[in-house]
Amino acid sequence: ARETVNVEATYKSALPGIEGPTDMTLTEGYTDAVQTEAYQLTGTPLPQVTIDDDLDGRITWDDTEQKLTIAPGLSQGNYTVILTASNGLSPDATLTFHLTVQGPPSINGDADMVLIQGYPEARTNAYTFTGIPSPEISFSASDPKITWDSQSNEIVIAPDLDQGNYTAALTAINGLNPDAALTFHLTVKGPPSISGDRDLTMVQGYPVARTSAYTFAGLPAPKICFSASDPLISWDSQTNEIVIAPGLGQGNYTVILIASNGLSPDATLTFHLTVQGPPSISGDTALTLTQGYRATKTNAFTFSGIPVPEISFSASDPKLSWDSQTNKIIIASGLSQGKYTATLTVANGLNPDAILTFSLTVKPGSSTGPADPTDPTDPIDPTDPGEPEDPTDPGDPIDPSDPADPGGSTEPTDPGEFNKTSTPTHPSETSEETDAPPMSGLIKALIIGGIIVLIFAMVFVAIKYHGKKKE
Repeated sequence: ARETVNVEATYKSALPGIEGPTDMTLTEGYTDAVQTEAYQLTGTPLPQVTIDDDLDGRITWDDTEQKLTIAPGLSQGNYTVILTASNGLSPDATLTFHLTVQGPPSINGDADMVLIQGYPEARTNAYTFTGIPSPEISFSASDPKITWDSQSNEIVIAPDLDQGNYTAALTAINGLNPDAALTFHLTVKGPPSISGDRDLTMVQGYPVARTSAYTFAGLPAPKICFSASDPLISWDSQTNEIVIAPGLGQGNYTVILIASNGLSPDATLTFHLTVQGPPSISGDTALTLTQGYRATKTNAFTFSGIPVPEISFSASDPKLSWDSQTNKIIIASGLSQGKYTATLTVANGLNPDAILTFSLTVKPGSSTGPADPTDPTDPIDPTDPGEPEDPTDPGDPIDPSDPADPGGSTEPTDPGEFNKTSTPTHPSETSEETDAPPMSGLIKALIIGGIIVLIFAMVFVAIKYHGKKKE
């Protein structure tokens, strides 16, 4: 007969356990999946393993190989996964796994800034640096007034920078290529300015001339406006020079340059051009007076020339003098009949000097006054035919050459009359002429009285003669 034996098996239970890798480092950009070393699981029964965060399936548990698998594509960062081993007995066993994905550094923050000249202290926003391992930061700037604040990760711009463009460079290094670099551009704007020639002197007859090149400053770059007092003065925008064409006459000319960029004030520069030349004179060159004239003057003379000329005067007689207040030649009374000269010379250091010779002629005067052609006191009636005269009578009492005869009288020259021959500076300006002094009243009275007495005597003789004939 068959004998049946009952055997009772007894299992010894044990708590779960897990041992294995706790960290791993990868470099950003890895392309293949990576697995950890296998983990050792203990416990009776054998525990099952779960993970708390699979990072969207990028970190998974391989139950067959008892390994963690990290899929490609994780970016820089530190990742933590907790593995839990459980078999129904408490407590469960846990293990923390740290994954580091390292990579080259990067910088994020302000790349440019605009300030207006005269600004107070300014700062950028804080910069952000990434990279595993943590990068070291280096800073450089084009001006010492631009500095780095490592506590706040900000660029600091001290006041008083001039207009211009400035740069600062930030570099982050952590041993992985490439290094990170950021260039910060600072623009300090301001109103425009102009520098360059302000005056120029040339001599008449010059060839084409140019100033030195002008320099314009200002941010934004200014627009240039040009105006000149003569069209022969122009602006060369290619060379930033003022061009003076030949042919300008003596004189003072101006140019105005204005630079504007929208920031006040605009910049203005006035350029003064002086064209020098030899002197010239214009005015009376001749004058005729009659002896006995009163004191007189020429028209005013006009002088030109740059620099302003000096005037010298000489005359052949001291009665001819120069009035520097009115620029006239003064002729005092009392010159006798004759010809006189005066010479004006003007000089300003440029050849030739200008010379004008003034000629004065003093003509002789007359001392005989005019006869009265008619006498209202004549008692002879002009309508009375009178007595027939004897043609053989040799004695006609009325002499046709007698001063009382209008046909025989002549108009004497007034001793105060004179003529001028001149070249006036201004057409509207005339010479100063004065009437000659009138004849003495006593002389005129004597002449007229003598004529009247003579007429009465002739009438008396005629009456007496006719009376005798009638007897």
